[in-house]
Amino acid sequence: MRDSQVSDTDFGLTNSNIYGIQKFMVKDIKKALFSNNTYKNCSYGVYVNNNDMNESILEGFEIKIQNCTFLNNKYGIYAYQNMVGTAPLNQFLINLLIEDSNFGSQDSQILNDYGIALHGVDFAQINRCNFNQNLYGLYALNSDFTIGNIDDANNVSKFYYNHIAGIAAHHALGNDAKIYHCVFSEPVDGPDYKSGIGIWLQSASAKIMHNEFSGLDSHGILMYDSETDRNIGGNILWNNKGCEMIGDSNSLSGIKDGYNVFTENSSTINSVLPDDPFDKEEIESWNQYFLANLSRSTAQIYGNIFNSGEVDFLLRLYPDESFFDYWGTNPDPVMTLVNQGVSQFYQGAWDSSIATMKAVVETYPDSVQTEFALEYLYLITKAIDADFDALRVYLDQKINSEDLAVYLKKEQVKTKTYISEKDYPTAIERLQLILNNPETVADSLFALVDQGYCLMNQNTNQSKMAENITQRSLNFNKYLDLMCNLSRVKEIGMSPQIPKKLNISSNYPNPFNPSTKICFDVPKDGKVTLSIFNIKGQKVKTLISEKLGAGKHEVLWDGKNNNGMTVASGIYFARIEHGGQSSVRKMMLMK
Repeated sequence: MRDSQVSDTDFGLTNSNIYGIQKFMVKDIKKALFSNNTYKNCSYGVYVNNNDMNESILEGFEIKIQNCTFLNNKYGIYAYQNMVGTAPLNQFLINLLIEDSNFGSQDSQILNDYGIALHGVDFAQINRCNFNQNLYGLYALNSDFTIGNIDDANNVSKFYYNHIAGIAAHHALGNDAKIYHCVFSEPVDGPDYKSGIGIWLQSASAKIMHNEFSGLDSHGILMYDSETDRNIGGNILWNNKGCEMIGDSNSLSGIKDGYNVFTENSSTINSVLPDDPFDKEEIESWNQYFLANLSRSTAQIYGNIFNSGEVDFLLRLYPDESFFDYWGTNPDPVMTLVNQGVSQFYQGAWDSSIATMKAVVETYPDSVQTEFALEYLYLITKAIDADFDALRVYLDQKINSEDLAVYLKKEQVKTKTYISEKDYPTAIERLQLILNNPETVADSLFALVDQGYCLMNQNTNQSKMAENITQRSLNFNKYLDLMCNLSRVKEIGMSPQIPKKLNISSNYPNPFNPSTKICFDVPKDGKVTLSIFNIKGQKVKTLISEKLGAGKHEVLWDGKNNNGMTVASGIYFARIEHGGQSSVRKMMLMK
């Protein structure tokens, strides 16, 4: 059977085994109930798409899924609501209630790609479900969902052995992901399978309360460019094999005063800084850290409990303790002003918050903490539906290219404004610049996800696609395929390519203190010289002067000159020479 289509005012399917179909599609109905069914080896188990619905049904569609099992499907539940920006293309709204159901099993041969995949869904409530052996347990794009109930500790959903992530919520600023009383773990007596990240947020608003993350083969929580202020609380994160929590400073600051409990008993301290959050070969290096700050500004993490075993607590902060405010007594006047503006933001005092954040930008334009102000100026402009073009003009006037860290954040915020305006061609081209020359490996990964999102939303009939973009995800299904492969590049055996040109591709971290890893590409065998120069053009250190093979290479600069003396803070340049060609990259040492 290829398709099973059902059309009626109300519909129910119970006590059935659904095997090997492409999809079970419901259309032109107001309510549907699926109960006590098993879906196995299907492309789609339960499928709902508002494009298939009669526009006369304006009040929407309610679907209940109870006591069902989904095994070895590409998508267990697939719900697609076509969107224009954050509004449905028509007035047809999808509401889901999913209870007491199982997605996957402990059999390694029975694996759903996606337990649940949501696109633009108005609301989904998930209660007491088990997600066991999926690539993603739940993937939600621009959707509003709640798992559990903050007031009901017995409403527990469990996420075991989800290979990429238990939950991923992307591009949902303004659509809260509420995650309560969930367990993300690998049971001690369970099978020897590998799990991925517990929760992965990117450009999303979230409340993450009273969950447990333990023994995962990756990070507990990964957050990037997400709105979580004081909304991550009462969680327990202990002995995950990656970092307990990793992300940019604004997202990480959501844990302040949250009384989350972090425990890490590993005694191994690795002197080499990892740089790729998704590289399974680097997981052991991430394992030593409670928190990893992937950005340049300070993350506020006070009001939590850290149990560090025999290792000094400060050694469990990445890249080092200078990127964190862990006592809450930081006298930094910039952060005092930023916190005032954040408080005004959450009170809805938009004009006051704008004035405060602009005071930060104009008074402290070269402080890395100004990154927070730039982020909130974007969030306020989005919240009140103001003029993004005016914001871009203001940022260009106030932030100049010499302030490297803040300048990079300004460019990131400008790209987000184009995405919010649905100017996807401009955003795609700007994201390609990051992919061509990323500051960090993480930047490249997140830019690839954002570029795929833009491509999916771009109206290809009205705008011509650029020829030199990295990938071409054009609809939700292809976007989901991208997300499946994104984190499995090394697993699927991609062979390394010989670089086409000489290039310093990245240095990480940047800004740095005291050391940075410089990554560079060599197009053919031959002598390579890589040196460090100060802003006056004086050579301070020769890192490499030898014959190297064609390929990708890296070298660590410890912030010292040729005499072994530590250099002063400031801007430095890495210059590589090979075969009559050269490439230069600007770096910033900040102490």
